[in-house]
Amino acid sequence: MNTIREAALHLLQMLDLPKGSANVLPITDGRRQFIRLLVDPKQLRRVERIPSTVDGYSVEIEERQRASPLLG
Repeated sequence: MNTIREAALHLLQMLDLPKGSANVLPITDGRRQFIRLLVDPKQLRRVERIPSTVDGYSVEIEERQRASPLLG
């Protein structure tokens, strides 16, 4: 069995997305371990069919928020 970090990297490799359009976060919150997939809003439709688990870990998909500079 892969570690959660290995599973997160495996998920990222499985995705057919442009470089930089998705991030994976392996999360352990004390009760469970899961992978959060943060996806650029323009690419959300392309990840609708990914499996709900990868290497035994649940996958949660979230739209990645756009960063905006703070001007002062």
